[in-house]
Amino acid sequence: MRTGVAAERVRERLMRELVRTNDPVLLSFVRALLDEAGIAYDVFDQHTSNTLFWLETIQARLMVTSVQYDRAVVVMTSAGLEGHIHDPD
Repeated sequence: MRTGVAAERVRERLMRELVRTNDPVLLSFVRALLDEAGIAYDVFDQHTSNTLFWLETIQARLMVTSVQYDRAVVVMTSAGLEGHIHDPD
């Protein structure tokens, strides 16, 4: 079993970033939507984001599996949150 940085890198390759935010209300809402839709997710950097919220360069990242990414985008779009979907480009 891998631990530490190596495990996180493997996990990130299997997951895609859906939302990046410092807004705890938005994050909570998106989590509720994904829970209701049965879509697995994980939140990276949430503790650091909460601790250093004033430093906007560190944001919580909500990640979904690559397989469920398109479905998660549909759920967010249906809820009117398409403007919050993270676009890496």
